[in-house]
Amino acid sequence: MDAYRGRSQTTKGIWIARCPGIEPCTIVMDLEGTDGRERGEDDTAFEKQSALFALAVSDIVLINMWCHDIGREQAANKPLLKTVFQVMLRLFSPRKTTLMFAIRDKTRTPLEHLEPVLREDIQKFVFLLCRFKFLSLIHESTDAVIRQANWGSGKVRDRFSRDLDSHIAEVRTSKLSELSALYESKLKEALYGPVEALLEGATDDTWPAIRKLLHQETKKAVSEFSSALSGFEMDEQEEETMISKLKNYARGLVEGKTREEAAKVLYRMKERFTSIFNHDNDSMPRVWTGKEDIRAITKTARSSSLKLLSVLAAIRLDEEDADKIGDTLVLTLVDPKKGTSKSTADPLASSTWEEVPPTKTLITPVQCKSLWSQFQRETEYTITQAIASQEANKRNNNWLPPPWAIAAMAILGFNEFMTLLRNPLWLLIIFVSYLLAKALWVQLDISGEFRNGALPGILSLSTKFLPTVTNLLRKLAEQGQTPVNTGNHANLQQSSSTASSEVTMENETEYTSTSKHGN
Repeated sequence: MDAYRGRSQTTKGIWIARCPGIEPCTIVMDLEGTDGRERGEDDTAFEKQSALFALAVSDIVLINMWCHDIGREQAANKPLLKTVFQVMLRLFSPRKTTLMFAIRDKTRTPLEHLEPVLREDIQKFVFLLCRFKFLSLIHESTDAVIRQANWGSGKVRDRFSRDLDSHIAEVRTSKLSELSALYESKLKEALYGPVEALLEGATDDTWPAIRKLLHQETKKAVSEFSSALSGFEMDEQEEETMISKLKNYARGLVEGKTREEAAKVLYRMKERFTSIFNHDNDSMPRVWTGKEDIRAITKTARSSSLKLLSVLAAIRLDEEDADKIGDTLVLTLVDPKKGTSKSTADPLASSTWEEVPPTKTLITPVQCKSLWSQFQRETEYTITQAIASQEANKRNNNWLPPPWAIAAMAILGFNEFMTLLRNPLWLLIIFVSYLLAKALWVQLDISGEFRNGALPGILSLSTKFLPTVTNLLRKLAEQGQTPVNTGNHANLQQSSSTASSEVTMENETEYTSTSKHGN
């Protein structure tokens, strides 16, 4: 097959082999060429037999053809192909066989010039074969008409009509299913996320907002769905049935999402409590400095979590759905004193809500009570930590001794106090020492240093003490010299002003005397 070594016969007869490693099982046949010089001129029968055998049993037939033979009649084996195709159409049932032409030893002629010629030759003799077959059928059917046969085409037409109707119904059902699935996916995309967000931020307006969203999205989808169904020529009842299914799907989607959120209501309640308890109204992290009212903050956070529980306790997709679940939970769990004043029975000791059917109940009263008890137990740690942090902050900011210690010092130090009153010099020394100590306290920021611990505070103060004392004494010295300089400067200004006033008075006297002499 190598053109540089010359052309010669490579296959003699028919060789068959199985392709290894290919599934399913694949058989490859290699047939002897039809134009080899080694075969001579007397073996034309074997050419036709082998070519017919290949076309009859193969799914893909690969034909080797030299580039120089394209466009030629004999060299391209056109007569052989015509004869083989004619015999195959007569003897065998029609089958699909793929013909692949491998153009060998390509020359400088571009492929876009060779391909149209080869395709035209193949299509030409295939068209001739089909036409001859059609004409022969007409010619041979001249004696097919027999009298008294009474053949009719009614059964064939009825069968064809049934098959056609069945195919139309199958295609129509498939298209309607695809259309329904399309609008169901649109409704899911439009409702799933917003409903989840509304349920997470549960308020008094949650269910009205969900009803409004469901109505708007369902109305929009039904309008588009009806327009799409108009092209199927459906009767009114069938169209209403499909629209009703779409509406029920939208409603079921919202109910399913609500049930999903109700299943994890405890997690949502703890998440909301933590968010409100640990953040202020500006969503900033809360710092427990000691001024916050932890009791009021806890009550607010628990009330918000209880609102979430009341919203997820039942499904309220209808306008007439009115219940008192929220009020019952508040009076029973948050403000039990108000609830017990009206009735002694526990309203949560029941498995159903008042005015709520069981089909719309997601969390029963008994389950609400159990969830609230578990919620309180799991959030107590957060409240305890906040109280401890607040107390620690108060202790860090309060440097005064306890009241009993102050009273003890006042009683036990009465004699020393009277001694100080009898000797004013000690009072002056204590007062100056107090001022120096206060200045050092402010300069060294002793309270801030000891917040990090006793040992780190002592080490930090030991490194800052001497520079701070030196700086403080230097400032006191500068402030002590400032009044003297200021007094000297004031005396100079006063003397200069006095001198200037004297000069002015002398000038006025001279001017007065001169004027008198003139007169």
